[in-house]
Amino acid sequence: MREISYIKRALLRGLSENARATVTELAKAANCSRNSALSNLRALEGEFGLRYSLDFNKDLLGLLQRHIIRVKLSEKIAASELEEMFDDDITQLLAMTEGDFDLLIVAEAPSGQSYMRWETQMAMKLAPSRPVIRPSQIVATHIGFIPVQQRTLEQIDLSSLGFDDVDKKILLSLNSDSRRSYREIAKEVGIKEDMLRYRFRQIMKSGIVQGFSAIVTKPPTQFNIAFFVNYSFAPGTERRAAIARSHYMQIDDKLPVINRFQFLAPLSGSYRFFGIGCFDDKREALRQAIDAHKQAFREDRPAISFARIEKVVRGLLPIRNIDVAKSYKVIKWQ
Repeated sequence: MREISYIKRALLRGLSENARATVTELAKAANCSRNSALSNLRALEGEFGLRYSLDFNKDLLGLLQRHIIRVKLSEKIAASELEEMFDDDITQLLAMTEGDFDLLIVAEAPSGQSYMRWETQMAMKLAPSRPVIRPSQIVATHIGFIPVQQRTLEQIDLSSLGFDDVDKKILLSLNSDSRRSYREIAKEVGIKEDMLRYRFRQIMKSGIVQGFSAIVTKPPTQFNIAFFVNYSFAPGTERRAAIARSHYMQIDDKLPVINRFQFLAPLSGSYRFFGIGCFDDKREALRQAIDAHKQAFREDRPAISFARIEKVVRGLLPIRNIDVAKSYKVIKWQ
């Protein structure tokens, strides 16, 4: 991973954990002047292609069906064709991959019926390439999030939360760029700034927004992978899971440019676990992600399939710099 200054690393962490932090707050955290923070921020935005997004509470948003799908194709499909095929409000992330599978898809829908309709239509569109489709449902998330597409948010009825069309416009504006100032949002929505601030506070009280985060769209790592795991469970799995958690939480012991592990989640369905990792090369990815997981769960004989993420066709790949040890959600099943 290429070297960048401590100031840029600190700024990226600050933005990843709170994209609405002021330049003054970011400068204080990075121990630099406001002018230095501002100039480094502009450089970061160009170098890493930063996008500022919202981390939603998907349950309150009504996206109750959340699935990750791996697809193996007998014939590859061009990115332009895939973009046209998946021009919908269910697909939140579509990436072309190289390895054990060819496509990685994240689909989120309000009901099982709407998800199944989408999955059937997706299979029919891909049928000429004879796809092998393996869907799994995200039952919880240890770390990371998948940004919600604008067109998905536009379709959601938020009246049950007491929100009106103005509130939705505010959310759409923030989802497009969560770092927008109150003045910019008020002008776009067409209300006074003091009213915008009041509505913003009410939106935050509802809990529908869990955070504001910077997304790196041009990661400095060259081998970014997605991996799926199945197990032949043996007694003591929870103890081994604690060992694996320690590895995921402690691998970034120093302030990184971006975290090695970006998304980790237990699944239900075709697979039991899913992860996204960012590494410099294949050797490091195998050692830190695949081999480390196999070693931690060796008694459970994990079967792991993985692929390099080559191109994001739709949505945003959630790559950030955060304090993993602080943000990691430990899930107890007993």
